[in-house]
Amino acid sequence: MENKIIIENMFLIIDSGEFDRLVEVFHPDVVYQRPGYSNIEGLEDLENFYKNVRVVRRGLHTINDLVCEGEKLVCIGAFEGENSKGQSLETRFSDVYQLKDGKISHRETYFFKPYI
Repeated sequence: MENKIIIENMFLIIDSGEFDRLVEVFHPDVVYQRPGYSNIEGLEDLENFYKNVRVVRRGLHTINDLVCEGEKLVCIGAFEGENSKGQSLETRFSDVYQLKDGKISHRETYFFKPYI
């Protein structure tokens, strides 16, 4: 799978709420760093985060720019959605990724607002 396609597929999986499919794009030993949360480590922890911890109920990521340098990628984009209380969410974000064995092994997210 082309490296940029991995990121596009990741957002499709997350936005559709198909969290059982995270295994398709994330390495088993993934580490995800996100403002306002402890490090998320491993696929089981990542799936639990998306199903039970994340304050977002639904939303859509838009990729504005995606830069790939080998197994390192940077994504700049926007997110619009709704939190678990039905309040509107909107922010810009930047992500930094490291791939291993063709999957995301590290993801670090930066928001332009308090954590989402």
